[in-house]
Parts: sequence; structure tokens; C-alpha cells
Amino acid sequence: MAPDVFDPVVNTAADPEEAGDPGPAQAAAPHGGNAARFTRTASALARTAWFGPAVITALLCTWRASSIEIWLDELTSVNVASRSWSQILNTLTHVDAVHGAYYLFLHLWMAVVGTSLFGMRLPGIAAMVGAVVCVAATGQRLFGKRAGFAAGIFFALTPAIARYATELRSYPFVTLAAALASLLLVRAVEQPSRRRWAGYTAALVMAGLFNLISLTIVIGHAVGLAAYLWRSEERPWLTVRRFAGSLVVAGAGVFPVVYYGAREGNPQPRPTLHDLFAMGPEAVCSVLGAGVLLAFGAAAWGNPRLRQVALASATAALPLPCIWLISRYVGDSSFFYFARYLLFCVPAWAVLAGAGATAGRSLRALPAMLLVFAIAVVPGQNQVHTTYAHSWFNYPDLAFPQRDYRGAARIVQHAYQRGDAAIIYGMTDIDEGVNFYLPADMQLRNLMVVNTAAEINNIVPQFCTDFGACLSRPAPRAWLIVPGHPAKPFGGLPPAEVRAIQSDYSVSYAKQVRGMTISLLVHK
Repeated sequence: MAPDVFDPVVNTAADPEEAGDPGPAQAAAPHGGNAARFTRTASALARTAWFGPAVITALLCTWRASSIEIWLDELTSVNVASRSWSQILNTLTHVDAVHGAYYLFLHLWMAVVGTSLFGMRLPGIAAMVGAVVCVAATGQRLFGKRAGFAAGIFFALTPAIARYATELRSYPFVTLAAALASLLLVRAVEQPSRRRWAGYTAALVMAGLFNLISLTIVIGHAVGLAAYLWRSEERPWLTVRRFAGSLVVAGAGVFPVVYYGAREGNPQPRPTLHDLFAMGPEAVCSVLGAGVLLAFGAAAWGNPRLRQVALASATAALPLPCIWLISRYVGDSSFFYFARYLLFCVPAWAVLAGAGATAGRSLRALPAMLLVFAIAVVPGQNQVHTTYAHSWFNYPDLAFPQRDYRGAARIVQHAYQRGDAAIIYGMTDIDEGVNFYLPADMQLRNLMVVNTAAEINNIVPQFCTDFGACLSRPAPRAWLIVPGHPAKPFGGLPPAEVRAIQSDYSVSYAKQVRGMTISLLVHK
């Protein structure tokens, strides 16, 4: 039998650091009994490359997962996913087709858990735990058990992982799909079989359905695979044909998203050269953390397994500049270049850093290196676990306005009366955010909305253009909510709109929460 293409060392007994010692607990355990079996299982799990990183990931991702304030993009997910199947599909033919797979998934999940914030965020946390398992397994297959463990720790401690695990968007699932695709590619090349290549293809389809941009990972896979197979004796052309076949099938699988997504226009400013270099820290959510990952990634070339390093390096390094080039020079594609869209690159960065952290170094040096990274990401971890962490659009760069929807909802709930409505103009996030935290029987109808987003198959409602007409049939009481402007009930509203409101309502009182002023209006 021919040796494995990647010649893994993780199971060779000749290397005690990689294979590990069975340990006295396993050796002494009897062969019968539930307690003995549990002990053996626990001992085996503790010695794997992925178990420790998986536990750390789960702990960091669940920390404050229910108390971090929901934000605009998440509110859009809940809004769309709350619609019927036909409404969702009709919406996707007009807008947000690239997020359609996630909306459909969330629709099914919400039917099980309801709209509990932690319950809805739980699948994203589980996806990140699955991703770290794939990262550690990939590192182990390519570079050995210690490298796999280090890669898993790097991934688990990266602040962006905890940040986006609790985001009600597709990013955790894209990250899982990308990590799984890389692992299955390694396995398919290592021990070719139709099942492994089919698994790789399915992972690519999953990645593309949740975020088309993530399919740029195949550029890294292709270049890395070419470098690896150069002068190989393991029938390289058969591997190339299978790889090409996977790309064709995956392309067909994501074609509906490509078709409908291409019809949507969303032009943004073109990314600059500064944006190219800033994206690493933004995608990691840590300037120092990105620097440490880069340093360890460069050190990977000190690893003697150079063909594996070439494959890992291409997968880690090529997608980001390719997306930058597409966003800068191709049509209206500039909206591709957002940090949250590039989270799928982090698994490959972690694998490469794991290889560098263990290249030619003793086992005793590894804890110190992991500690350096852990210290470097402390500021980022603190930031991504704050109450308004999701308001950072691109941490540590741009921030979305921080608004205390939960606090505003408490004010409304305390004085709510049946029939109360809302006057919220143009601020979809305020309308949806306050209602999200209100009980189902206290939902506020926004008098400024002519047609809801669901009624027009969109993600934003149609607002009225004539305040007087919208208030022609006013509610007995209305909650006027405007952004910012402490102690100014009408702050930010044009004079004509203020006059239209004051002709029908008088202000009972006004209160301020973070980012909003809430005023109770009583009909004259």
C-alpha cells in the first residue's frame, strides 16, 4: 500500500510528543463497567488536539452571549426569518439573496426555540466550536498533534471568533464550512475516495450558500495543491481532475445565489491600499493579535514539511488580496470587502500559525508562545464582550451608533397601555430593536410606516412622506423615539414634521437612554 500523500506523523509511536503516552489512568482502568468506560473516554478526549480548544471556544463564545445588545444586521435577520416561507423566498428574489440560506435556517430554528436571544445565537456558537475542531484536526493532519493543538488555541482565543459567534448572521457557518473544506481537502488528497471528495464539494457548497465571497478559498486551495503536487509520484492528474470536478459541482450548487445576488446593487467606496493592510487586524478584532499570528505564520516556513506549509500558506494568504482586487476593480463589487465577510480566512491563519509556533521548537516552548498570543488579544477580548460589542462595524475602526433598545423597551413597558403606537421615522433599527425587547402583546405599530418590509418583500419598510397624512388617524397615545438628543423630544426632526406632531399630540414626558430619547405623546 502506498504511503499517505501527506505522510502524517500524528499516529506514529516513534514520536512520543505526537503520539502521546496512554497514561496510568487508561492503563489501569478495567475493561468493564460504565465508570471505567467514562474514565477511558474522558482521558482519550483530554489528549486530543481539539478538545481543549473546543472547550475554550465554547466558554468564550457563551460569555455574555445573551446580554450583548442586538444590532441592525441581527434585527434584519430576525425580521426576515420571522416571515412565512413564501414571504422569505419572495424577499430573496428582490434583496439579500446572498444571506438567503441563513434566513431559511433561522426561520426553522426560531420555530423550535422562539425569539430568545441566547437561543437564536446558540447555533452560531455551536458552529464556531465545530470550526475549531476542524482547525485543530487540519493542523494535526498537516503538521502533527502539537501544531494542531496550537492552531486550535490560536483560533479559540482570536477575539473575532467570540464576536461573530453571537452574531445572528451567517458568519459562523461560513467559518465552519471553510474550515471543514480545508480539512476535507487534506483528507481527500491524503487518502483519496469518492466520499471524501464529495464531502469537500458539499463543504464548498455550504460555504457558498452562506457567503459567496468565501469561495475565494478555492484559489488558495488550487495554488497550494499545485505547489504540493509538483513532482509528486501520487498520480497528481487524478487529484487535479477530482478537484476540478468538485469546483464545477460546487459552482452549480451555488448558482441560484449567484444569479439573484448579481441582480442586487450595493455600491460602496472602493477599498484603498491602506484597507488591504488594515483588514487583518479588523478581521481578527485585535491589532496585536493579528501581528502575533502573522509572525507565527511567517515562522511556519521553518517547519521541515515544506509542501504542507505551501498548501497552508496559500490557503491563508491568497483569499484576502484576491477579494481586495475584486472589490477595487470589478464592477460594483466593492461591498465584498468587509471584515465580517472575511472571517472565513481565520481558520487557515490559525493553522499556519500553529505550524510556525511548533516549527523546530521543544514542547516546553509552546505554552510561552500561546501565552504571548493570549496576552496580546486581551484588549480585543474585552471589547468584543462589552454590551455594545456588536455596534463595532469593523473593530477597531468604525462603530455603529450604540443604542440601548432594551432600556427603551423597559421605559415603554413600564407605562404601556393597550393601543399605544410609535412614531419612529427612518430609523428601522430603532423600530425593530425596541419591539424586539417588548413582549409580544406590547408591540408598537409605527405610525410612520406605510408598508412594512414584509409587505413589500424588502428588508426595510416604506416610510410615509407626508407626516400630516400619516397622523390623520392617530393613536390615543404614541411613543416618539428619536436617536440621540438628550432631553429634546423632537431633536433631529425637521420643523415641518415637528409641527405636524404637535398639532395632534402634547408631550407627557421624555426620558433618555443610550443613543435615544423616548417621549410619551398624548393625543389632544
